[in-house]
Amino acid sequence: MYVCICNQVNERAIAEAVRSGARSLDCLITALDVATCCGKCADDARRVIDNTLVGDAYAGGCDLATDAAA
Repeated sequence: MYVCICNQVNERAIAEAVRSGARSLDCLITALDVATCCGKCADDARRVIDNTLVGDAYAGGCDLATDAAA
């Protein structure tokens, strides 16, 4: 699904950028030009960042409770 229609950026591109190190909207703006036109996609882009980070943590077997306490 497209997140940023103005710049034709989809969820997959954002997830790939997150996995490559983009951990904030500012990083995505630099990497993909997300939210640089109308800005309506900023909240959705942040949501994809968060979902990717959480999903990758679970997929990697990360115990969030243990890691948070460490």
